[in-house]
Amino acid sequence: MQRRGTVKPTLYRHPHGITAVDTEYLYPGHAAAHLIVDGGSAAFVDVGTNSSVPYLLAALNELGIAPAAVEYLLLTHVHLDHAGGAGALMRELPNARALLHPRGAPHMIDPTKLIAG
Repeated sequence: MQRRGTVKPTLYRHPHGITAVDTEYLYPGHAAAHLIVDGGSAAFVDVGTNSSVPYLLAALNELGIAPAAVEYLLLTHVHLDHAGGAGALMRELPNARALLHPRGAPHMIDPTKLIAG
């Protein structure tokens, strides 16, 4: 995996501590993960694919947020373009917990069916 800072993330800053991070899924500008920062803690809403992880880590670096500050990955659903990079990202975020619907958890543990689909 590429280390933080080796790619240049495209960021779209919104009010209230929300930043959209281009996940570079298929092509630039097609999909985004969202980073919410409040009071020194952070959470990602969806994370894209494994290929998106370097962009998310670079976004943290560019915004001056330590990986340890990310407490949650909020996964809206387990399609690979939304949650496929969760495992790889969590290995880089020592305090993060993934939150998702219980029906999605088996697919995050073993994504074989998702990949086949």
